Amino acid sequence: MPDAPVAHDDLQPMSETQVAQLEAHIAKLERGHQSMWEIPEGTELTWDLVVSPELVIMYADGVEDYNPWYEAWPVGPGESPFGTAVAPPMLVPRMQHWFHREGQGRSEIGGVAVSWRTELIEPVMVGTTVRWHGKLTRRYIKKGRQYTEREFTIVDAATGKLLIKHTATALAQFARVDEPDTEPADATAS
Repeated sequence: MPDAPVAHDDLQPMSETQVAQLEAHIAKLERGHQSMWEIPEGTELTWDLVVSPELVIMYADGVEDYNPWYEAWPVGPGESPFGTAVAPPMLVPRMQHWFHREGQGRSEIGGVAVSWRTELIEPVMVGTTVRWHGKLTRRYIKKGRQYTEREFTIVDAATGKLLIKHTATALAQFARVDEPDTEPADATAS
């Protein structure tokens, strides 16, 4: 009987780069963290992320977004209309959660993402090291709930070329707080 093919669900990070990124992320998850609400407004952070072939295929499998444009795994550059393989469009913006870990904030139980605005400027090629720059731009209370807004730019770390602009707004936690609203009543924020 021939060996069964490896299902995508069985894939594990194998390259040194992917293993190192995974270990660093797990270490951050295990540290004690303050509330995202406690990170001061104006906090800015920069970090790098390698968009490895394994990261791309694990993400694509997880969201069931199969496209031959993403295939650069396990070997080869892959092909897309942009040249070599590209990352799924929302993979890199989805990694904005690193801001919470780098800034020592956490996504609290009961936290809710309320809006995302993403501008995809250039495709992210598989194998690219992207440099994130994130800033907590606003904290406010609306209807007794704490909101945080973060803005991000993502560039190719080697060239500085702008790839993505991304803004995320979230409830720090869904539970109401006993603080007065700081958001103007006619504001358009969620």
